[in-house]
Amino acid sequence: MAKFNFEKIWEKFISDRAHRLSTSEKFAAKPVPSVYLNALKKKAERLGVSVDAARRSESRSTDAYPTPNCISPAELTDFINSEELDEITIHHLGECAACCALLEMATPSEEILKVLLEEVRIRVGAHAVNLEADMPQIFEPVP
Repeated sequence: MAKFNFEKIWEKFISDRAHRLSTSEKFAAKPVPSVYLNALKKKAERLGVSVDAARRSESRSTDAYPTPNCISPAELTDFINSEELDEITIHHLGECAACCALLEMATPSEEILKVLLEEVRIRVGAHAVNLEADMPQIFEPVP
């Protein structure tokens, strides 16, 4: 029976992830913070209870998910594309921790946005050099 070499599997996973993210293996190996755990810690702090107590209270109060009022894939796409959510959805967000967590996870972190914008600047800059465009115009903010 063949044994798994978890170390080699992990190294390949990190290598593939680094390639996919166009970053170093050191950066790709960093743990990704849990959005759920961070939200749970904030809730526990807000309520003045332990994280475990907040988790238990959430598991008792969680209704069946998704409900008919939960965010649909189309509404999630609208949110990601910076379109406004309708009043019913906004009201629902006040009551549904699962939908709030979904929107929070769909929102890119500031760090990821900085990396993405830098990549765009590099690619646009390289393209502009090829087209002999005026570089300052490319990087000026659009009003």
